[in-house]
Amino acid sequence: MDGKKNKLTESSFKNSRKPKKQTALATRNKSAWLNPQAMKRREFVRLAAISTAGLSLPLTISCGEDSGSNGGGGSGGGDIGSGGNNAAGFSGSTGGTPAGAGSGGITGAGGTPTAGTNDINPPAGGGGGVPAGSGGATAGSGGTAGAGGTAGAGGDTAGTGGTAGTAGEGPEQTPTGKSDVVLAIHDAQQASTGEQAVRLVLKEMDFSWLSPGDSVFIKLACNSGNPHPAVTSPQAVRGVVAELLERGAGRVIVGDKAGIEHVRHFAGDQRHGATRDLMQSNGLLAAIEESGAEAYFFDELGFDTGYFQATPPTANNWPRGLRVPNIIKEVNHIIYIPRLGFHIIAGCSLALKCAVGWLRDDSRHDMHNDAAKFYAKYTEVNFVDEIRSRFRMAISLSEKMLVSSGPDSGTIYTAQPPVVIASADIANHDAVASAVLVHYAKVTPGGGTYNTVMAPMVNSGFPAMIQGWTSDAPASALATRAFDQGVSQDGALTRAWELIGGRPTSIPVRLLGQAPEEALKSFLDTHGEGLFQFTT
Repeated sequence: MDGKKNKLTESSFKNSRKPKKQTALATRNKSAWLNPQAMKRREFVRLAAISTAGLSLPLTISCGEDSGSNGGGGSGGGDIGSGGNNAAGFSGSTGGTPAGAGSGGITGAGGTPTAGTNDINPPAGGGGGVPAGSGGATAGSGGTAGAGGTAGAGGDTAGTGGTAGTAGEGPEQTPTGKSDVVLAIHDAQQASTGEQAVRLVLKEMDFSWLSPGDSVFIKLACNSGNPHPAVTSPQAVRGVVAELLERGAGRVIVGDKAGIEHVRHFAGDQRHGATRDLMQSNGLLAAIEESGAEAYFFDELGFDTGYFQATPPTANNWPRGLRVPNIIKEVNHIIYIPRLGFHIIAGCSLALKCAVGWLRDDSRHDMHNDAAKFYAKYTEVNFVDEIRSRFRMAISLSEKMLVSSGPDSGTIYTAQPPVVIASADIANHDAVASAVLVHYAKVTPGGGTYNTVMAPMVNSGFPAMIQGWTSDAPASALATRAFDQGVSQDGALTRAWELIGGRPTSIPVRLLGQAPEEALKSFLDTHGEGLFQFTT
C-alpha cells in the first residue's frame, strides 16, 4: 500500500471538477468570507506570515486526479465532523438474542428490551434479555433458525418460549460485541468496491436494535466541496444505506452542515453558502439520492425553529448550553460515517469530531472562541442525552486518508485495499482510527504531524476572520494535545473515557479480510499503548 503524491497548483486545485453552480457560489461569497478589518489585525498578519512560511501547511496532494473542487478551503481549520461519532458504549446491552434472528434478523413478536438499551454502562443481562420472539420479524441475511430466546445474564426470566425462526440464507454469524472494533482490509477479490467492503463489515455488526420501519439518520463529515478524503466517502454512504434498507429500515436520512469557512447560518435565517451545493460538488449528494435515502442539510433549517437546546452530560464544558437540529429527536437511530484525516486545529478529524456538524453556528462559535476545553466540548456533543440514546455505530471507509494539514487539503495517502473501521463504541473506533491514520502519515512522503504551536494561533483568529460569525462567548486559548503521540495524548479520547467511567483495560480488535501488514500492526500496538487485543 504505497502513497502516491502529485503537486497541484493552487489554480488547478480550485478549478478541478468544479460545477458551474459551485463556481458561481464561490464568486458570490468571496467578499463575505474574510472580514477586511479583522485581517488588518496584527495577529492575522503574524498568522499569515507563519502560514506562508510553510509551517505545517503542506499543499502537496497525492492522487491529483481526485483533487477537490473547492480548492484548499482554507487550511485554517473548518469544523468538519470527520468520522462517525459512535460514543463509547452508547448502545446498551439488551442481554439476549431474539429467537430466530439471523445476521439481519429483527426482534421477534415476543417483545422488545425493557431495560439496558442505550445505557452507557448497562447492567449485566440488560434487564433480562430480549423476550423470546416468534421467529423474528424477518429472516436474517445470514441467520440460522432460532432455538428460543436466550436468557440475559442477570435477567429475570429465560427466553424459552420462542418458536424457531426460518433460517436465513448464508453462513451463521456471530454479531460483533458493542465494545469491539472491526478493522477490515478486503482485497479486490473479496470486495471490488468500497461499497462492497463496507457491506462485508456491516454483515458482522449487531443490528438487533433495528426494527422494521425504523428511521435512521446517517451523520456525515462534509466540511467542504472537496472530494474524499476531505469528506466522507460516497461509497460508504451507498453501502450503509443499502444495508439499512435491506434490513427493513423505513426512512433513511443522510446529512450534515459544512464548515463555517464555506457555509454560515445566522439569526434571521441569513445564510452564506450552502451545504447542498458542496455535496453536489464532492459526490455525496448523488450517492445519497441514488441509494434511495433522503438528503438533509442543517443550514436549510430555521435558525430559531430548526434547533433545540440539548441536554449535555453533568459537569460539562458548555456553560451557555448548545443547540442541535430537531431532526435528532425525530429519528429512532443515528449512525456516523466519518473519514480519517488530519485537521490543522483539532489535530485529527475522526468520529468524535464528526459531532461538530450538529452544532448551530452560535454554539459552534462558542467552541472555537472559548477553546480551553475544545476537545472536551466537541466530545461532549456526542454524549448529550438526545444523541447518546440514539447512537448505534460509527463506520469509516478510508479509500484515502488526509495525512497532513486538513481539514480540506493536504497530503493524501491512497489505501489499496481500502480500510474499514467500525464499532458501536465511538471512543474505541477513534482509538483504532487514530493509530491507523498516524501510521500512514509517518510512512507517506509529505505526511505531517500535529503542529501544537500553530493550532492555537489558527484557532484564535478563526472566529474573528469570518465576517458575521460572532457570539458573546468569552475567549480562551486552545489547549492542544498531541494525539499523534498515543491514545493517552488524545484529548477527545480521554474525555470520552471519563464520561463512560474510565479508560478500558483492553479494546478487542476483530481483523477481517487480509491480515494487516506487520508495520501497521506493530504501530497499532505502540500507539494504542497495549490496549488492542487482536482476534479474527
